Amino acid sequence: MSSTLGFPIDRRSALMLGGGAALAAVSATAAGAADATLQVELRGVIDEFTRRVHARDLAAIDLFDPVDCLLVGSAVDELCIGRDAIRAHLEGYYAMPLRIGFSWRRTLAGREGAGAAWLWSEGEVLLDGDDGKTSRSPYRLACLFARRDGAWRIRLFSGSEPTADG
Repeated sequence: MSSTLGFPIDRRSALMLGGGAALAAVSATAAGAADATLQVELRGVIDEFTRRVHARDLAAIDLFDPVDCLLVGSAVDELCIGRDAIRAHLEGYYAMPLRIGFSWRRTLAGREGAGAAWLWSEGEVLLDGDDGKTSRSPYRLACLFARRDGAWRIRLFSGSEPTADG
Protein backbone atom coordinates (compact mmCIF):
# COMPACT_ATOMS: atom_id res chain seq x y z
CA MET A 1 0.00 0.00 0.00
CA SER A 2 1.32 3.41 -0.77
CA SER A 3 0.48 7.08 -0.89
CA THR A 4 2.69 10.19 -1.08
CA LEU A 5 3.87 13.77 -0.03
CA GLY A 6 7.33 15.37 -0.28
CA PHE A 7 9.23 18.53 -1.18
CA PRO A 8 12.59 19.86 -2.43
CA ILE A 9 14.45 20.20 0.86
CA ASP A 10 16.86 17.80 2.49
CA ARG A 11 15.42 14.31 3.02
CA ARG A 12 15.53 14.44 6.82
CA SER A 13 13.55 17.67 6.89
CA ALA A 14 11.11 16.27 4.35
CA LEU A 15 10.01 13.48 6.67
CA MET A 16 7.49 14.27 9.32
CA LEU A 17 8.37 11.24 11.40
CA GLY A 18 11.53 10.38 13.28
CA GLY A 19 13.14 8.24 15.96
CA GLY A 20 11.10 5.46 17.48
CA ALA A 21 12.68 2.15 16.56
CA ALA A 22 12.73 1.27 20.25
CA LEU A 23 9.52 -0.73 19.99
CA ALA A 24 11.25 -3.05 17.53
CA ALA A 25 12.83 -4.71 20.54
CA VAL A 26 9.41 -5.87 21.74
CA SER A 27 9.05 -9.61 21.37
CA ALA A 28 7.58 -10.73 18.06
CA THR A 29 5.56 -13.30 20.00
CA ALA A 30 3.30 -10.42 21.06
CA ALA A 31 2.01 -10.42 17.49
CA GLY A 32 0.57 -13.92 17.74
CA ALA A 33 -2.63 -15.26 16.25
CA ALA A 34 -4.81 -13.40 18.75
CA ASP A 35 -3.28 -10.12 17.58
CA ALA A 36 -3.73 -10.75 13.85
CA THR A 37 -6.99 -8.83 13.92
CA LEU A 38 -5.38 -6.10 16.01
CA GLN A 39 -2.57 -5.76 13.48
CA VAL A 40 -5.10 -5.34 10.66
CA GLU A 41 -7.02 -2.74 12.70
CA LEU A 42 -3.92 -0.69 13.56
CA ARG A 43 -2.52 -0.88 10.04
CA GLY A 44 -5.91 0.31 8.87
CA VAL A 45 -5.54 3.45 11.01
CA ILE A 46 -2.04 4.11 9.63
CA ASP A 47 -3.15 3.43 6.06
CA GLU A 48 -6.08 5.81 6.50
CA PHE A 49 -3.75 8.46 7.96
CA THR A 50 -1.46 8.03 4.95
CA ARG A 51 -4.40 8.27 2.54
CA ARG A 52 -5.58 11.48 4.15
CA VAL A 53 -2.10 13.02 4.22
CA HIS A 54 -1.61 12.07 0.58
CA ALA A 55 -4.89 13.83 -0.23
CA ARG A 56 -3.75 16.86 1.82
CA ASP A 57 -6.81 16.36 3.98
CA LEU A 58 -6.68 18.01 7.41
CA ALA A 59 -9.11 15.34 8.63
CA ALA A 60 -5.92 13.27 9.15
CA ILE A 61 -5.79 14.94 12.57
CA ASP A 62 -9.03 13.14 13.54
CA LEU A 63 -7.06 9.87 13.74
CA PHE A 64 -5.00 11.23 16.65
CA ASP A 65 -6.09 10.91 20.25
CA PRO A 66 -8.08 14.01 21.27
CA VAL A 67 -6.74 13.91 24.84
CA ASP A 68 -3.02 13.39 24.40
CA CYS A 69 -0.94 12.89 21.25
CA LEU A 70 2.56 13.41 19.91
CA LEU A 71 4.15 13.36 16.46
CA VAL A 72 7.95 13.13 16.39
CA GLY A 73 9.67 14.02 13.13
CA SER A 74 13.12 13.38 11.72
CA ALA A 75 14.30 16.97 11.99
CA VAL A 76 15.42 18.30 15.37
CA ASP A 77 12.56 20.81 15.53
CA GLU A 78 9.84 18.35 14.49
CA LEU A 79 8.20 17.72 17.83
CA CYS A 80 4.46 18.25 17.71
CA ILE A 81 2.65 17.96 21.02
CA GLY A 82 -1.12 17.90 20.75
CA ARG A 83 -3.56 18.09 17.87
CA ASP A 84 -3.11 21.82 17.25
CA ALA A 85 0.66 21.44 16.79
CA ILE A 86 0.18 18.37 14.56
CA ARG A 87 -2.42 20.24 12.49
CA ALA A 88 0.00 23.17 11.99
CA HIS A 89 2.72 20.70 11.02
CA LEU A 90 0.49 19.04 8.44
CA GLU A 91 -0.56 22.41 7.02
CA GLY A 92 3.14 23.15 6.41
CA TYR A 93 3.54 19.89 4.49
CA TYR A 94 0.36 20.39 2.52
CA ALA A 95 1.71 23.72 1.23
CA MET A 96 4.74 21.97 -0.30
CA PRO A 97 4.87 20.47 -3.82
CA LEU A 98 5.09 16.87 -2.55
CA ARG A 99 3.09 14.05 -1.06
CA ILE A 100 4.25 11.36 1.33
CA GLY A 101 3.36 7.68 1.41
CA PHE A 102 4.55 4.37 2.73
CA SER A 103 4.96 0.83 1.50
CA TRP A 104 5.23 -1.67 4.36
CA ARG A 105 6.98 -5.06 4.22
CA ARG A 106 6.65 -6.16 7.83
CA THR A 107 4.39 -5.16 10.71
CA LEU A 108 4.25 -6.26 14.35
CA ALA A 109 1.51 -5.31 16.79
CA GLY A 110 0.49 -5.96 20.35
CA ARG A 111 -1.78 -4.70 23.09
CA GLU A 112 -1.88 -3.98 26.78
CA GLY A 113 -5.35 -4.74 28.01
CA ALA A 114 -8.31 -3.48 26.02
CA GLY A 115 -7.29 0.18 25.83
CA ALA A 116 -3.67 0.40 24.66
CA ALA A 117 -1.82 -1.04 21.68
CA TRP A 118 1.41 -0.61 19.71
CA LEU A 119 2.46 -1.09 16.12
CA TRP A 120 5.90 -1.30 14.52
CA SER A 121 6.31 -1.39 10.73
CA GLU A 122 9.27 -1.57 8.41
CA GLY A 123 9.23 -0.64 4.75
CA GLU A 124 9.81 2.44 2.65
CA VAL A 125 8.77 6.06 2.68
CA LEU A 126 7.74 7.34 -0.75
CA LEU A 127 8.26 11.01 -1.52
CA ASP A 128 6.32 11.86 -4.66
CA GLY A 129 6.95 15.32 -6.05
CA ASP A 130 4.28 17.20 -7.92
CA ASP A 131 6.86 17.19 -10.75
CA GLY A 132 6.34 13.42 -11.11
CA LYS A 133 9.63 12.38 -9.49
CA THR A 134 9.54 9.82 -6.68
CA SER A 135 12.21 8.90 -4.17
CA ARG A 136 12.13 5.85 -1.90
CA SER A 137 14.02 5.33 1.35
CA PRO A 138 14.03 2.63 4.04
CA TYR A 139 11.65 3.57 6.83
CA ARG A 140 10.48 2.34 10.23
CA LEU A 141 7.41 3.44 12.14
CA ALA A 142 6.47 2.98 15.79
CA CYS A 143 3.05 4.01 17.06
CA LEU A 144 1.17 3.83 20.33
CA PHE A 145 -2.62 3.79 20.25
CA ALA A 146 -5.43 4.39 22.75
CA ARG A 147 -8.92 2.96 22.36
CA ARG A 148 -11.45 5.84 22.44
CA ASP A 149 -15.16 5.51 21.77
CA GLY A 150 -14.69 2.13 20.08
CA ALA A 151 -11.88 3.26 17.74
CA TRP A 152 -8.08 3.17 17.88
CA ARG A 153 -6.56 6.67 18.06
CA ILE A 154 -2.89 7.50 17.58
CA ARG A 155 -1.17 8.76 20.74
CA LEU A 156 2.43 8.55 19.49
CA PHE A 157 3.51 8.57 15.84
CA SER A 158 7.27 8.23 15.47
CA GLY A 159 9.40 7.07 12.56
CA SER A 160 12.98 6.80 11.40
CA GLU A 161 15.10 6.35 8.31
CA PRO A 162 17.55 3.58 9.16
CA THR A 163 21.02 3.96 7.71
CA ALA A 164 23.61 1.33 6.84
CA ASP A 165 26.24 3.07 8.97
CA GLY A 166 24.29 2.89 12.18
